[in-house]
Amino acid sequence: MKSFVLVYERPTGKLDTMEFPEGQRHEAFALRSKLQRTAGPETEVVVFHANDLQELRSTHQRYFASVGEMIAKQHA
Repeated sequence: MKSFVLVYERPTGKLDTMEFPEGQRHEAFALRSKLQRTAGPETEVVVFHANDLQELRSTHQRYFASVGEMIAKQHA
């Protein structure tokens, strides 16, 4: 499985995604640790493992949805 580092800014919904090939989990976690040290309190820096980005989108939709989509879901 590939590793993905996601940097998600909650207030704006901005998402940066970095992909690491299978066998580079250590590098993904090292990057997460480095980015977490400088991230603000409203920024999530996480590592997920998936076969591909599409799978990650289906299992962790909230990171990929627009702010409008998230608001619509809350009021549905």
